[in-house]
Amino acid sequence: MPSTRFLPAAQPCALSAGVTSARHGRPAEELEAYPQSGNIFAMRVDVPGCPEPLFAG
Repeated sequence: MPSTRFLPAAQPCALSAGVTSARHGRPAEELEAYPQSGNIFAMRVDVPGCPEPLFAG
């Protein structure tokens, strides 16, 4: 079942590997309301994705 998460940023993107958010070019009023825009967020989920193999060189 899908769940909803609150993020302290207005433009979340790249939801597959943590959550990033936009900052560049966002209006000053939006950045004042969401000062954590541009950060990377991590959260625990009920159903994790598949493990990725380690890079071998």
